Amino acid sequence: MKSIYDIIVLSPHLDDAALSCGGYLSLSTQNGKQVLIVTLMAGDPPKVAFSEFASQMHDRWELAAQIVEQRRNEDKQASHVLGADFHHENIPDAIYRFDPHTGEHFYTSDELLFGTINSVDYETTKESLYSIIQNLPKHDQLLVPLTVGNHVDHQLVRTAIEATYSGNITYYEDYPYAREENAVDTVIANDRLTLEYQTISLTEQQLKSKGESIAQFKSQISSFFNDRSDIDKQIKAYASRVGGERFWNLSHE
Repeated sequence: MKSIYDIIVLSPHLDDAALSCGGYLSLSTQNGKQVLIVTLMAGDPPKVAFSEFASQMHDRWELAAQIVEQRRNEDKQASHVLGADFHHENIPDAIYRFDPHTGEHFYTSDELLFGTINSVDYETTKESLYSIIQNLPKHDQLLVPLTVGNHVDHQLVRTAIEATYSGNITYYEDYPYAREENAVDTVIANDRLTLEYQTISLTEQQLKSKGESIAQFKSQISSFFNDRSDIDKQIKAYASRVGGERFWNLSHE
């Protein structure tokens, strides 16, 4: 990492930055801005047996060994496509975290993974998140997840930021959850903050870079897309719908 950046993106997982704001990041680096993607839940799994739910995820990703290392390598390639620096923190993904007292995994189904943050998980994770946030390089703009889709890791990142960060925050729309009809509107309507959006227009080249960066996450394509060509089709459709990529800030009205 450098000591100062124009833009820092806090990405819960190793694909969220590319998926949600890859176009804006490509635009920014093309214009000479220094961009850093910090992935928070990029740590190796604890050396305990995986839950059945996590094993099912691995099967879908077609990864059997050195799973997170392979995913970190995908992120390196994606960051290179976008012209951004990257940094990987060591908090494990939600599917690997467990109660240190009982040994039971916190999130063992989609319902739990996209539900309420487990209170023990929050207590055991928050200090690491707070420390990371407080030690970020200097920057002009901080991008964080809006929490569309309600994934617990996205919720944890936003909760930690709002508890510790004193600067201005820009929220990005969590893609691909944002492509679901009314998904963003529902979050905004229920948000405790009053937010207003800014739309960043994207050129064909920037959309191409975004698609190419997403395609580096080969293990994740089957989770969200039919194939490589579907990536370009889907992100272009969403960009056309919203006018590019949308970002949300506190309203000053």
